[in-house]
Amino acid sequence: QLDIETLVSGRRRPIVLGQVGVRCRHCSHIQPKSRKKGNSYYPSRLESIYQAAQNICSSHLCDSCQHVDQWARSRLLEYQTTKTRKGYGGKNYWAQAAQVLGIVQTENHGLRYTIENETAVDEESGEVNKQDV
Repeated sequence: QLDIETLVSGRRRPIVLGQVGVRCRHCSHIQPKSRKKGNSYYPSRLESIYQAAQNICSSHLCDSCQHVDQWARSRLLEYQTTKTRKGYGGKNYWAQAAQVLGIVQTENHGLRYTIENETAVDEESGEVNKQDV
């Protein structure tokens, strides 16, 4: 709820309650207005989850977050300079992993969490509703 009220400027689409996002785990405990820029992303497509995580890592975690310990920051910086082998990770991997976890892409309300046969997302309202099982 706090993210909905705080993260409004610069967004093409508003964040809606229940929308799945990616957030820095190191500063998530402090008030949203006190967090450094780039701490949270709410991608609207499954394929955008990878880029959201990359953005948090390269800008927020490696540069501005004051709550990341030095050991973790140095490891992240080291990983950024190391060439990775093609075929590991990438946007398709992250999108498929999100689907396995029950994240679905909706037409008008971004990414939502659903559990197959138990929860459904109403495309009109964006509401997450329990189905009768």
